[in-house]
Amino acid sequence: DLGALDDATADGLTPLGRHLAALPCHPRLGKILVLGCLLNVPGPVLSICGTMSGRSPLMTSQDTQKRSAWQSERQKLLKELGCKSDHCAWAVLMHLWMSEGIVRRDLCKRYGLSYERMSAAWFERRHLCESLVQAGFLPKDFLQREKAEEQ
Repeated sequence: DLGALDDATADGLTPLGRHLAALPCHPRLGKILVLGCLLNVPGPVLSICGTMSGRSPLMTSQDTQKRSAWQSERQKLLKELGCKSDHCAWAVLMHLWMSEGIVRRDLCKRYGLSYERMSAAWFERRHLCESLVQAGFLPKDFLQREKAEEQ
């Protein structure tokens, strides 16, 4: 139960449900986005939801050596982060993707990511951010501030 429905109202939605209906994503991801904004962690949450909105950027291969190398690099990343969550990994990988000076194709090669799907996730992240700005959950200059904090 997302807490989005209310039979007692004319439109059948709670205030949260009205916000979720205005977002261009699955209501579960919308709730994650809203809560991320309220808990003051919109950047990582945008990255996670942007990645989860489409096909997984993780590549597969019949080549067991390649697959093992990718899994090993991903495991090292999670160990460095001190967590076991794939969601944390998505937040960090997207953060790296957006970093100045990063060679995105090298990042994809190292972690076994599809360049096209990571590009799509990054585009979706920006789209979700714009929607959160329109809904009043983020300031209009959020993306500029986020980029400035990087430097």
